Amino acid sequence: MVERWAGRIDWQKLLNTRSLTWRKLPEVDRAAMSKDSALASMLEHPTLVKRPVLECSKFIAVGFSPDNYKAIFMQT
Repeated sequence: MVERWAGRIDWQKLLNTRSLTWRKLPEVDRAAMSKDSALASMLEHPTLVKRPVLECSKFIAVGFSPDNYKAIFMQT
């Protein structure tokens, strides 16, 4: 799933850089994060995936924002 999502949106939007897991990663790993290493890290540490992820055929929404969700559901 993570690879599919990263194929549709920027992988950096999927990465939860506010999580405790992210802060526990060594600074050198965080600084050198690439798409491949980020996806591997998200698979190893699921808390690195920003949630919720709302996926449909037209879009993927990552993270929760009341205004964003209101706009999404008002369109459908």
